Amino acid sequence: MSVGGKGFRTGVNSRGQGYSTVSLPGTGLSYTSYGRTSGTRGAAVTHNSSLPKPPGKFTNWLLSKSSDPKKRGQAKLNQAQVVFSRGDYKGAIPVLREAEQLYPSASRLHFLLGSSLNNLGEYKQAVPYMERYIRVVPQDFPVVSALAAAYYNLEEYDRAIETLQAVPEGIQADNLVMLKILALSFARKGQYSVAVEVLKRAPLRKRNLTPELVEILYLLGEGYEKLGDMAHAKRCFERVYAVDAGFKEVAEKVAKYAH
Repeated sequence: MSVGGKGFRTGVNSRGQGYSTVSLPGTGLSYTSYGRTSGTRGAAVTHNSSLPKPPGKFTNWLLSKSSDPKKRGQAKLNQAQVVFSRGDYKGAIPVLREAEQLYPSASRLHFLLGSSLNNLGEYKQAVPYMERYIRVVPQDFPVVSALAAAYYNLEEYDRAIETLQAVPEGIQADNLVMLKILALSFARKGQYSVAVEVLKRAPLRKRNLTPELVEILYLLGEGYEKLGDMAHAKRCFERVYAVDAGFKEVAEKVAKYAH
């Protein structure tokens, strides 16, 4: 089972929707889940991480002139959120640091600052903010996924596993991002049999496999290979090949098992 490098991200789009993106170079894995979804098993969440819409410029200017530090902090957070929603994570950080001085307990601060740092690959700095946010909003599952991914990127596989196993099993099974991170964390620890059991919880019996399920099925085949179970590995790779003959090295694997 090939487990690659870094590439997990959480953020918020221009409509205020929280999202988590997972992409692992060397594995072919890439998936985005949003806070608001309907009919997408891999993106199912029960709480969305969308942020309040920032007020107009005049209202925010009034907040910035308040004698209350928290209101001035809210003004900075509003300003930072606009920058952040454009994808300018580096530009958002200085404004968020100012907000932190004024309103350090704000959950929105923890979300935005943790997400900004995480998106820039500053995982060690991002983790404390995401942890604080999740303590307040434990059902924001895209951010839970991102936190587990940050642990993974820091090679703290046990913490990634602990974080995801705290999520109800039904949510895990409906969230392909979580299953992938959990399986890859076990694989990094050399526990391939456990990784296989995690991947088998995905809805792989569907007749029409989505690209995300094709990725999981390929990983499952690699897991079986690691365990020496070539019969099951062959079936996984053949199913992938039937859907996408150009996926990674599946053509070579199918040819190898044909002999």
